[in-house]
Amino acid sequence: MNSTSNTAVLNAQQRMEQYWYALVQAEQQGASPQMLENLYDMYIQAVEQYNRCAALVRNAQLRS
Repeated sequence: MNSTSNTAVLNAQQRMEQYWYALVQAEQQGASPQMLENLYDMYIQAVEQYNRCAALVRNAQLRS
């Protein structure tokens, strides 16, 4: 895995974790259902981005 790929995966993982933390904090602070839904959607998008990055890295490793 090259450093660019590694950085992309790590950044995607950090975004995913940040959105999860924001979602948990908002729920604990009594955010509105709409706010929680928006945060959840953002979290899911971050998870999907992480999965795409990780899959690209795995595929590149398999080819080398």
